[in-house]
Amino acid sequence: MLDIVTRTIIQASAVSVAVATLLGTLFSFFRWVENNKKQDKEISRIKEENKIVCEAISACLDGLSQLGANHVVTTAKAKLDAHLLEQAHK
Repeated sequence: MLDIVTRTIIQASAVSVAVATLLGTLFSFFRWVENNKKQDKEISRIKEENKIVCEAISACLDGLSQLGANHVVTTAKAKLDAHLLEQAHK
């Protein structure tokens, strides 16, 4: 009789540990997916911000070039344009 009770307790413990492990794994996976969604949104926001900054820098360099500041300004503008063109085709 005591042997049956002991086995039942051990089996119940094993099942509860298995269920707890499964639930913990599912919860960890859910948190990982939610974190990835959050990171994707942040990356998208950063990319949009970088696009605006590059456009602003390009406009500033173009304005300086139109005002006659040619030496370093034209080189920087050419490098920026080349970089943006390269990134657009990736």
